[in-house]
Amino acid sequence: MFNQVVSPCTDQGQLSHLRLASERVIVGLVWVHVPIIVLAGWLNSGPLLLGFLLCAGMAAVATVAHRASPGTAGTRATIAAALCAMPALVVMELDGHPWQIDAHMEFFPMLAIVATLLDLQESSLAPPSSRYIISF
Repeated sequence: MFNQVVSPCTDQGQLSHLRLASERVIVGLVWVHVPIIVLAGWLNSGPLLLGFLLCAGMAAVATVAHRASPGTAGTRATIAAALCAMPALVVMELDGHPWQIDAHMEFFPMLAIVATLLDLQESSLAPPSSRYIISF
């Protein structure tokens, strides 16, 4: 019964199609964050290399996971964790900058985007994964 409430789509083919489309968009959004994180580090005159390497590394892992086995639960978890780590990297790059507090607001739309994967496990996995990046 719970699956019927969470997933109103009864056709598994349609659900898979929606999940795959969401995966493609999310992988693209993760890559869009690479220049954003470099720009944030440049604005703050901070170390650009660490943020760039972490962001590009997570984007590469998400891309490889999506290309290797699209539509699987492991791929969705990897992509969700990578996307929710991006705001943490922006916050890290803006350390001490007046915009650092405002950068925290990016977590909320990222969690909403993760919900487009239509999978309760990934929606609950993403927030704790970003917490570990913040404590880095």
